Amino acid sequence: MIALLLCGAITGMMIFSQAVGIAVNQVGMSVTAATGAVAFLALINTFGRLAAGVISDKLGQPLSLLGACILTICGLAILITCTQGSDVLFYVALTIIGFPFGAFLGIFPGYTAAAFGTRFNGTNYGIMFCGFALSGAVGPWLMNALSNNGDFYYSYLAGICLASLGVLLAGILKVRSSRENTCKLQNASC
Repeated sequence: MIALLLCGAITGMMIFSQAVGIAVNQVGMSVTAATGAVAFLALINTFGRLAAGVISDKLGQPLSLLGACILTICGLAILITCTQGSDVLFYVALTIIGFPFGAFLGIFPGYTAAAFGTRFNGTNYGIMFCGFALSGAVGPWLMNALSNNGDFYYSYLAGICLASLGVLLAGILKVRSSRENTCKLQNASC
């Protein structure tokens, strides 16, 4: 679960850390417009946090997190195609990346309680949050290390790979969750 949180949050941290640079260097926006894009990204992140609870109540946490990783991959793929003057496409990519980034932070406190119980949820979520803290350090570093004079192509590919790993981890957690539910049902009927 910690690895999934890391994979899910790292791409959001990558984009948040360089959103102005992406907007100015890749899309050709002014610094003022780029600053507005960062504010937009923060707003979408907030909506993602709020909507995540409703979505995870309907679909379950593992499936919701799997969907968030898939959305992140789509957003990064769109970001790869952004060029000078593609402001609308850039905002679409920010929306598709920012929403699931917020969703991870909206889902994981409840998911931690569901997985480990509520008795020590503060401690358990504190441990789980290490994945998010690590993403805050690694994400911006990775973005800078793989970018080349305003070209973020390899950074986006790294983010896609990490989000793909997140899809795999969420799939494993979904299968595990399904097995646990089946076992509980079988024991209840015995």
